[in-house]
Amino acid sequence: MEEFRKDGEEAVENTGSGLAGAEKTDTFKCSLCEQEKPRAEMSFINAKRFCAECKQTVLSEAEAQIPGGIDIVKALGGALGAAIIGGIVWGLIVIFLNLEVGYAAVGIGALAGYGVVLTSGKKRGLILQVMACAASVFGIVIGKYIAFQHIIKQVAADKGAGEWLSQVSMPGLFFETASDWFSGFDILWVVLAVVAAYKIPAMVKLNVSERKMRP
Repeated sequence: MEEFRKDGEEAVENTGSGLAGAEKTDTFKCSLCEQEKPRAEMSFINAKRFCAECKQTVLSEAEAQIPGGIDIVKALGGALGAAIIGGIVWGLIVIFLNLEVGYAAVGIGALAGYGVVLTSGKKRGLILQVMACAASVFGIVIGKYIAFQHIIKQVAADKGAGEWLSQVSMPGLFFETASDWFSGFDILWVVLAVVAAYKIPAMVKLNVSERKMRP
């Protein structure tokens, strides 16, 4: 009889520990606050678990990414400023190092993208992406123009064509001969720069799921 009693006590203890384990797995750690919360309060956002409070925080922060009117004006200035600085640096590299570094164009795209984000108060969205792309192309053209102007002046000086140089419209000549200054590789770098500029201010997309969690 005593042996049966011991077996019964062991069975109860084992069952109790199993129930305790099951009860424990009914809570999950929130990815943001890292607190254990009941399963019923948890939601998935981009495949991460969030409690009800943190879910609202994440959604509010995502909504705050949308730019307002003043944000757009600031972003435009930031994008153009960053891209122009990048273009000037690129042009100076060509002049002083006599080296055209193609991947510097990607840097101009990145500068335009970060310029948009930082000057707009870390806003994001399609309109800012378009601004960054346009600014990156503008910055690349600035860099190319600086290098072009330097080379034309050198050639004119070597050939004694100072009078011709004083009469010619440098911007007009630049755009007339653009096909000579932009090679296939240049177009590739422009595309990569635009891609970089487009990605950086992209809005973070949230995939919210209310599906039940498995223990």
